[in-house]
Amino acid sequence: MSNSRSRWLIAAVALVWPLWCCADDVKPGSEELKRLDRYVGKWEGTVKETDLTSTSEMSWILGGTVLQQKYKYSDGATGLILRGYDKETGQYFFTLMDSREIVLLLSNGSWDAATKTFKFDGYRGSENVTLRSTFPDNDTENWAFTITKTGGEVTELRGTNKRSK
Repeated sequence: MSNSRSRWLIAAVALVWPLWCCADDVKPGSEELKRLDRYVGKWEGTVKETDLTSTSEMSWILGGTVLQQKYKYSDGATGLILRGYDKETGQYFFTLMDSREIVLLLSNGSWDAATKTFKFDGYRGSENVTLRSTFPDNDTENWAFTITKTGGEVTELRGTNKRSK
């Protein structure tokens, strides 16, 4: 098979696979997706210990199975975050793509109803990354990224998002 033909075949499978294998697996009304619904809307945010502010809008795409967040920071950086639930693994996922050429894939996500916290774990290169998003009320998200480097050095980035009225 030629290189060009192989690429087209791979692209076609990548486009069709989610529709074929998973179309009926997660319903927009599932309990797992209802937990993500708290993110829907317009938000304004701050990053602690910086001058950065942000605006974002979150809405459902793909028939209500994936939550899309488009954001912009006060320094001009823009990005896209996708959140959802993988019924096959029983875990939430978080994918971030940023105009600063940052990509972050966190696939081991969970929800703790008692603390109203989403927790996502993953890796970025050799770094271990954890994201925690806690909701003290329906209009506030406190988030924290914890990045642990191979040598054990830990960096934390925290912020707060408030729903725009």
